[in-house]
Amino acid sequence: MFLPCTQLYLCLLARPGLVTGLSLGAGGWLINLIVYLIEEFNVKSIDVAQISNVVNGCSLLPVIGAIISDSFLGFFSVILISSVVSMLFKKEEE
Repeated sequence: MFLPCTQLYLCLLARPGLVTGLSLGAGGWLINLIVYLIEEFNVKSIDVAQISNVVNGCSLLPVIGAIISDSFLGFFSVILISSVVSMLFKKEEE
């Protein structure tokens, strides 16, 4: 649903906070991965740098895929298709 013009400013103010929080979370996760690889697996620093760059690069693939699918299929059809796929392949709890 579209927000009325009176509430649009709330969305514009909340978006930078969301992006900042996600960036901090992803950065913290990546730093923890680096420390874990060095201390637990005794991986050399240069190898850890390469691994962290690959992991960080792979985190952009869903964003790129979302932009491409949204531009070709449209917003609501992407949500519909992903919801149907999610329901069809839902893992049952044991």
